[in-house]
Amino acid sequence: MKIKTGVVIGVFVLGAYALHAYWTTYNTPAYEKLWGVIPTTRFIPLYERKVSTQQVLKIGVITDTQVHPNRVVRADKRPEAERYLGSSKDAHPLALFHENMRAFAPEIIIHVGDVIEGTNDEDYVGMWGLRLVRAELEKNNVPVYWAIGNHELRSVTKAQFKDALGLEALDYVIDIGDYRLVFVDANYYPDGREVVPGGKRHIPGYVHPDTLAWLREVLDTDKRTYVIMHQGAFDKAVAQGASADVESIIAQLQAQRDRTTSAAQRTALEKKIKKFEDARTRQKASVTNAPELRAILEQYNAEAFINGHLEVARYEEKNGVRYYSLTGTKKSRVFPESFYELIIDSGVPHVKMYYTDPLTGRQHTVEHFEDFARVVRDVRDN
Repeated sequence: MKIKTGVVIGVFVLGAYALHAYWTTYNTPAYEKLWGVIPTTRFIPLYERKVSTQQVLKIGVITDTQVHPNRVVRADKRPEAERYLGSSKDAHPLALFHENMRAFAPEIIIHVGDVIEGTNDEDYVGMWGLRLVRAELEKNNVPVYWAIGNHELRSVTKAQFKDALGLEALDYVIDIGDYRLVFVDANYYPDGREVVPGGKRHIPGYVHPDTLAWLREVLDTDKRTYVIMHQGAFDKAVAQGASADVESIIAQLQAQRDRTTSAAQRTALEKKIKKFEDARTRQKASVTNAPELRAILEQYNAEAFINGHLEVARYEEKNGVRYYSLTGTKKSRVFPESFYELIIDSGVPHVKMYYTDPLTGRQHTVEHFEDFARVVRDVRDN
């Protein structure tokens, strides 16, 4: 009887030890629980364990400024000749942005690329433009982060871009509390070649396989992740006028044309009408491997993806990821002088849009960009 009692006690002790070991090993947030109570051995990847947060992060966002700096002394043809943002199309939207940011008081500012025009510009012109825009945005006295666009690479190299803006890399991560901002360079050809300066070329962009591998690593986190890339990541090409009443703008311009008796004014209005007709139908493609990029964003539960480049105001929610396409300050025909306030509140982004009405010249505000530019509704379960 004593032997049997000892065996029972031994089995009980070993069982208790095994249960304690099992419980302490698997009773952590890294493992799934049966009925919400009993630990299981199913490991939950880090990216599925998104942190619950009440953090509020305020971000000023601007894109596609595409500046071309002018020489202070027009007769001075030297490469080192001082330059400034002389065009109202360059300086005015930056002034509007700065004025708005003073009131908004963001914690950081993001430029989503195409800082300079670049087309047919020597590298010293491009470097002047980069430094001038950097100085303008740094007037807000908060950190400024940059995505590289395609227009920069018509004038400067990637190394020059980094040097002008004080960047160590073009693919990089910024962690701010519970949020992770991931900046991606998509300026490659589909065969993996780098884009190098020269001429006026349009390429849709391509995310290099090495970048995709890196992206998987940095998105494997319980932080709420936001991916910023100049080029788009939509399934199909999109038109500039996709989320605006372009027909109404055309009709108003046609009415003005029909009322005027001035041949010069009629010609000018015809040109404007043609621009908006082009905006209604002209389409622009996303990166050539967008489906692969989207699959990674969806797998790793990215909160949102933000792009410029397309000059399309568009918001899409698909498979849990929010896609924001933002128009720029200079070349958007429908929403000129655009810029944005991004507030991430408890992990959820909210975008407010500012732009100048192309007909009246008055600044407009879109309080809820998501509703204004929405094309697909597929809300994430938070």
